[in-house]
Amino acid sequence: MFIFKTSMLMDDDLRPVYRCPVCGNIGLIREHDPISDNAPEYCRCCGGFVLGRSNLDTNAWMRVWHDHGAKHLWEMPFEERCDYQRILVEEYSKKHIYIPSEADIRDLDFEERAFTQNFFKTISDPDKKIVVETSGKKIEFPYVTNTIYKLDGDRIFLAVGEKYNSKFLFLSDEFQYNNNVYRTAYVGLLPDIFQLSMPLDETCEVEDNDGNEYMIYVE
Repeated sequence: MFIFKTSMLMDDDLRPVYRCPVCGNIGLIREHDPISDNAPEYCRCCGGFVLGRSNLDTNAWMRVWHDHGAKHLWEMPFEERCDYQRILVEEYSKKHIYIPSEADIRDLDFEERAFTQNFFKTISDPDKKIVVETSGKKIEFPYVTNTIYKLDGDRIFLAVGEKYNSKFLFLSDEFQYNNNVYRTAYVGLLPDIFQLSMPLDETCEVEDNDGNEYMIYVE
């Protein structure tokens, strides 16, 4: 996912010394480690959003940048720089950010990009299982992230996502809020497809709207 933040366009004092992985120019003031990097920045040349774990489509960004004149951001005054970067972000977002249609959501037939554009990795681990215990039953699913698993037709379903070495549980709107629910949103994913998300590094205990209790965990 790509973001627009005016605050990231303000700094005119620091001199870029690192090469941008998007355009290849010297446009960054920091190194960006793929594992530990939590400090994003815009390239001072192409405006590309650079973060160690960024899933920016670099080829797509370069096409948008060249379509709009391939101007170097930090050669412009601040206000002009902001206007130009906003145009680039909006154009990139229209073409390269996935929002599922009503039919996709109704049929639970949507692109995996709903997960991956939010940095959730596609992982399949045959040594792990997603386990759901409810009403005296134990239901097991393969440990495959970014995948819908249905518990009751198309009403009650879940998925597991993984990023930053942590697991996340996604639940349909048949489940109730509790104190472990993350108050957040993910583009094209929540609240589009799912209603709730919460950490799954330990066992999750939840209820559906009919009062049925569930224990969900990975083993």
